[in-house]
Amino acid sequence: MRLRGSRLAQLEAVVALATVAVGWLVFADQLSNDGWSAGGGTGVLLAAAVVATAGAAIAVMARRVGRHAWTAIGLALVVLSPTVFAYVLNLGVIVLAVYEVLIAVRHRGSEPTPAH
Repeated sequence: MRLRGSRLAQLEAVVALATVAVGWLVFADQLSNDGWSAGGGTGVLLAAAVVATAGAAIAVMARRVGRHAWTAIGLALVVLSPTVFAYVLNLGVIVLAVYEVLIAVRHRGSEPTPAH
């Protein structure tokens, strides 16, 4: 099955946002259970969740304007989300990032390919 245009964009957005949401839930759980005194772990989870959120925003916006390399970079940042036991989400994001890299290499030097 080949994904094109808006379906790929929707899949990337859903997987990225689900991964980021799980990361924020992990951070919230750590904060509510151990507070800020978890040996720096809570701060690391916060930093990872913020970076993953920024990556999701980059990926979604770059995909909207057809910038596949930037989409792949954004998805690579999403992988940093502290998903703990939901590693299948991270695997999905990695697969989508690699797919975007392949598209970017194939379209190198051409005009952006909009998602819609």
